[in-house]
Amino acid sequence: MVATRGWVVLLVGLLTGPMWTSPGYGLARDMVFTPRYPFGPETFGTGAGLPRAVPVDAVLALFTSVLDGAVVFRVAVAGVLLLAGWGAQRFLPFLPPGAQCAAAAVAVWNPFVVERVALGQWALVATYAALLWLVPAWRATLRGDRIAAAATLPFLALGSLTPSGGLMVALAAVATSVVPSGSVSPTPRARLWVAATAVAAQLPWVLPSLLGEHDARSDPDGAAAFAARSERPGGIWLTLLGGGGTWSRFVVPASLTSPLGHLVTLLAVVVVLAGLPRVWRRAPAVVILGLGCLPVAGLAHLPGGEAMLAWTAAQLPGGGLLRDGQKWLLPWLVLVTGAAGEAARRFLRWVRRHEASLVGVAAACVAVLPLAALPDAPRETWPALRPVTYPADLTAAVDILDGAARAGDSSVAVTLPFEAYRRYRWGNDLSAAEPVSRWSRLEVVASDRLATTKGTLAGEDPRTDAVAQALAQADPAAALSRLGVGWVLEYRGQPDARPVRLTGARLVLDGAEVRVWRLTTESPGAGADLVGSATVPGWAVVVFALWAGAAVGGAVLASWWRLRGGRHPRRVRRAGSSPESA
Repeated sequence: MVATRGWVVLLVGLLTGPMWTSPGYGLARDMVFTPRYPFGPETFGTGAGLPRAVPVDAVLALFTSVLDGAVVFRVAVAGVLLLAGWGAQRFLPFLPPGAQCAAAAVAVWNPFVVERVALGQWALVATYAALLWLVPAWRATLRGDRIAAAATLPFLALGSLTPSGGLMVALAAVATSVVPSGSVSPTPRARLWVAATAVAAQLPWVLPSLLGEHDARSDPDGAAAFAARSERPGGIWLTLLGGGGTWSRFVVPASLTSPLGHLVTLLAVVVVLAGLPRVWRRAPAVVILGLGCLPVAGLAHLPGGEAMLAWTAAQLPGGGLLRDGQKWLLPWLVLVTGAAGEAARRFLRWVRRHEASLVGVAAACVAVLPLAALPDAPRETWPALRPVTYPADLTAAVDILDGAARAGDSSVAVTLPFEAYRRYRWGNDLSAAEPVSRWSRLEVVASDRLATTKGTLAGEDPRTDAVAQALAQADPAAALSRLGVGWVLEYRGQPDARPVRLTGARLVLDGAEVRVWRLTTESPGAGADLVGSATVPGWAVVVFALWAGAAVGGAVLASWWRLRGGRHPRRVRRAGSSPESA
């Protein structure tokens, strides 16, 4: 047990090396960690923008209220990877240590995880890790195990940190409750618990989407921009079967574009074929979802698929959740990971039968095979996970904005250049999202217009266009003031940045990396165009509190019951008497 878990620690350490060798915060691409996250309307999804980062931002705000964001950064990223590896070892019971190590290597060291970590999307990896724990826990719940029923709650919260992940968790739960394994005879109450708790875990982002005034439609051009990509000759489907295909070509390991990429695909198909019978017996819903989501991941490449995705994004609220094709591989990756342990077990059993003295060597080979097939994974994850030290004048700028918020300033701040992603000369070599909007207590309006290789996509925050138009005026300071902008923060040293003359604005901070201007609001209430209510609706706080409380309470209750040995033994016996059926 110690050796197999230690193998996971080693794998995670290899992928996340820079996090442990230098201080600072994660700031790369979509990943933004700051010393603290503020609680506010955007945190709970009740602000002007779509609740895309709900409830993950509220979770980070909760944790950074007691821990520095640098600590939270390391715990969050390394934690989800550790849980993925350990969850793979528990996905199928009664695996020998060699097979457990192979399953863990597949779980941690695969194209999907590597590319999503390189994109900074650790919360989507959290969904993957959570499902590896939830599937066996749901099975036990359907058998009547109340410890497992309580233990599902924290993993439901982990898997539902984002709307995309939460949607997959809910689909998996409903499928599991409808199609339990053949050896399980669940009661209606158990089925209801599995499905209802997973659906209820989505309320923190579902309710703001329904009750808010957001226009939850997206730019239809996103269907082409975020479609899965073929990473090597052979077509998109060979790439997707191997777990790759992210829309961004900048995070693809070079090995996946070579013949090694075909080896990754071959390994994925072989382990699925070898492990499918046992996975089907224990979790048929995983097989159904895994195979069913493959065409969804490549939908943009099917006849009429891209047009359908574009129409869905433009016409249906929330339709934009479908546009990132590769993320829908997540159920397929759960299937591959689950089958990998069984495939390794069968292979090691065959070796033992023919040459028992080589079992140890064979176990080591299957454990390191994923690393050999994807040897340059750290080359993509290390730059994204290299910590950033925020300059002192940026901290001073945040203090100025916080002081304005404490003084009751009802205006908002805008950051320049007005772009969604920037390259900071004090940061790493990767572009990154805007950190001050997730650091300052004063509301910050940042651009959400995304520049892609297929063009710039329109933002989903209606305030973005208003600010862009004001900045294009002859007197941008006056135009911004009329919108209710009271502060402007400019990042210096930005390549190709268009200078903005803020005539009449007062320079409050002139740092080496950041400048802060104070604008004069023309009249009381002039900020109606940009400034909404700074108050978070009470229902949003209550929903999040219940969500977080259920996660913590489930973990505590499951631990307490386990210490007391509390189960429903009669129901467990009815499920079957053999160890395999249990």
